[in-house]
Parts: sequence; structure tokens; C-alpha cells
Amino acid sequence: MIRAGHRYPDLLTYTPAQIQTFLIADQRYENERMLAQLTMLNIAAQGGPEDVSRLREALRFAD
Repeated sequence: MIRAGHRYPDLLTYTPAQIQTFLIADQRYENERMLAQLTMLNIAAQGGPEDVSRLREALRFAD
């Protein structure tokens, strides 16, 4: 939870339900991040240069 920006003193005041909710949200975020990494690795490993270039451009302009 500290990784997500929660300060240690604040953690000490959270209820067990709040902690559980934050941990579930953090796990969802981590799962999405790993899925994105897996997708990119798959494209890099099995796609051609044009596939990698398309992904690179899509990520560059995703803001």
C-alpha cells in the first residue's frame, strides 16, 4: 500500500475493511500491469517488426 502512495502513519488508522479494499485494488492494478507486459512480450517475441512498431507508436501516443 505504501507503493501506491499511502503513508505509514495513515495505514495505522485504516480499518481492516479499508485495508482489504486497498489491497484488492492494488492486486487488480498489478494483474493489469502484468497482463500488459505479457501482451507486449508476446508481440515482441512472435510479431514482426511492423507489429512491434505499431505497438511502440500506440504506447507513445497513449497519453
